[in-house]
Amino acid sequence: MSFTTGGLFYQESVSLTNLYLKIKNWPEVKETALANNLLQARTQSTAKRVLQEITSRLALLTDSQLKLLATGTRLEQNYLLWLAVCKRYAFIREFALEVL
Repeated sequence: MSFTTGGLFYQESVSLTNLYLKIKNWPEVKETALANNLLQARTQSTAKRVLQEITSRLALLTDSQLKLLATGTRLEQNYLLWLAVCKRYAFIREFALEVL
């Protein structure tokens, strides 16, 4: 999966962040999210792909950024999700720095 599928995954990212802040372990977050169909995916394979994409982004944020993602305003949350995408994908980061 790549950045082109699902956009920022706003709702899913906030839910997974809240779960991570309780568990503090990304593999356990994935396991729990899959077991409880937290993403409400129609198939297990879709849930796994989306979970991998989202957690690979969120894992690049600091603990203070994750706390703000869980509690911040919608605008702050969107900024942090954009930051996570930029950290995850170098070509998006470079585009943002050079063009935007």
